[in-house]
Amino acid sequence: MVNEREWEINAVKKIAEIMCASARTAPKAKGIDNIETLILSEEQKEMVIDEMRRIAEEERVGTMRNTFLRDANNLKDSHQVVIIGTKLKTIGIPYCGYCGFHDCKACKDAEG
Repeated sequence: MVNEREWEINAVKKIAEIMCASARTAPKAKGIDNIETLILSEEQKEMVIDEMRRIAEEERVGTMRNTFLRDANNLKDSHQVVIIGTKLKTIGIPYCGYCGFHDCKACKDAEG
């Protein structure tokens, strides 16, 4: 018999995998695949939580301290952590501005 806690954890793991697969298979700008996905292991999750708490401790007071502490606690309570990122490289789209430059040529010229 599987208790509700176990099936909940298993369901969340499957959802995390589906999220990563969805990000990987979604249409991309000009068909160029710059997407990276990662599901953190428990050990990796703890490392991120520890780092967030360290940053909060350095901040001592203020919004950033509260934000990092809150988010560290949210991660602690999460069954899975999915990270979706993108490689930053120019893909030749005019007027995009995603990288902060006017266009891909400006980014490339500035070695951005």
